[in-house]
Amino acid sequence: MSEDGIEERGLRDMLINLYAMGARDQFVQLLEPQLETVDRAFRTWARVPEQIRDDQQAVNAWVQALSTIAQVMDQAGYPGPMAVLTGGSANPIEQWHRAYAEAQRLAAIGEFAAGTDLLTGVLAEMSQVSGTAVDDFAPKVHGLLGSNALHTGDYAVAVAHTEFALRMCAAIGDGEGVAIYSVNLDLARLAEGAVRDDPATLRLIDVRRRIATAQDLSDGTRFHASNDLLWDLLAEDAPESVRHLAKIFGLIGLNLHRLGDTEGARQHTEAALAECRRTGDTDGVRIYSANLETITER
Repeated sequence: MSEDGIEERGLRDMLINLYAMGARDQFVQLLEPQLETVDRAFRTWARVPEQIRDDQQAVNAWVQALSTIAQVMDQAGYPGPMAVLTGGSANPIEQWHRAYAEAQRLAAIGEFAAGTDLLTGVLAEMSQVSGTAVDDFAPKVHGLLGSNALHTGDYAVAVAHTEFALRMCAAIGDGEGVAIYSVNLDLARLAEGAVRDDPATLRLIDVRRRIATAQDLSDGTRFHASNDLLWDLLAEDAPESVRHLAKIFGLIGLNLHRLGDTEGARQHTEAALAECRRTGDTDGVRIYSANLETITER
């Protein structure tokens, strides 16, 4: 009997069903209060039920669910279930995570090619299986492959891997991953376009350079000069400027606030906030909401 009075077999079946449904949050919410119970019962759970042993698809789903349970348990300080499954280190999911951690270490010391070799092998193995554990982990592998390719100058490869990571994160509802890989993809596309001397990319780089200059002027208290640059960008009404409207409006609002123009600051910050809401930029919404609150307090 578990801490909540749930029979161990019932707990096991509920966890496996939630895993099969892809209900990751509910899966973790059910598992976390039952760690001691699962730790105690896991060895019996690892035996595949007789009624599904002839159904390879059901067996695979069972094993993947137990592997995910073992990963959560291991991260929570209960290594027993993982040891039951691996008998040491034979579990492929554990091996993938170890390879990924090693690839991260290699990237940190600039050994991008060696890390890419490791991750390419992981992807090849992952392509042979499916399930939530694979769906959750694949974006990280593709994301790091994209980052490695960006560092080695393989910009088209960087774009391809990062696009894949972004799509997968969006599909599984990983908001943090979407935010990270959106930024990474933007950088990869800029680098790839610049190498090709793509006119639109070069214009976008110029817009970013001018916004950065405006930010430097603002940081140096040259608020009028900063706004002159930003208003020039708005006057051009170029597609490349439109992509950065929130930043342009927000910085103009900040400059006006520092110049004592509360109404102008409010209007431009509200425009930045509206643009962030339109594009789904949650970080921008948070930043400009805080800025607007500061402005209207005066």
